Amino acid sequence: MPPWGKASRKLAEEASEGVVRLAIRKAGTRLAGKILVGSNAWRKAFEHIAEHFEKRFVYEKGVHGVFVSALRSREALEPLVKLAVSKPSRKAAGRASVNGVFSGRICTIMEREFANAIGVEWRLEEGVLTSVEAKILRIIVDVRGKPITAFPVAKFF
Repeated sequence: MPPWGKASRKLAEEASEGVVRLAIRKAGTRLAGKILVGSNAWRKAFEHIAEHFEKRFVYEKGVHGVFVSALRSREALEPLVKLAVSKPSRKAAGRASVNGVFSGRICTIMEREFANAIGVEWRLEEGVLTSVEAKILRIIVDVRGKPITAFPVAKFF
């Protein structure tokens, strides 16, 4: 039991739930604002997003989404991200994964499905490389609205 007692623990749980609900509700507008002003957080996240321009990272990760060549620039990808966060198909809270283990920081996951393929999801299983067309853009933002990454996936979370 925490040292501050049952009443304080209950308040902490309720406050945490409120923070997570607010993070889910505001994630899209916070991210859109960071893109609009070209914040350092967006520039840093885009460095990670740019890893999803190349297939070679599948050999390190096992599963890796790669954008189609037309979307492999900041100018091409920003409008797609803005559209996805303004009208996501799904939103949820979760934990960021580190090497496939969901033990990282709490985050908001937003996904938007598009009519056309935006990329390819590559899988490396038992030495065999396979690919599936990806029409879903998954965007991950921390609870403060700081962008973490965005990449194409074949299935919703």
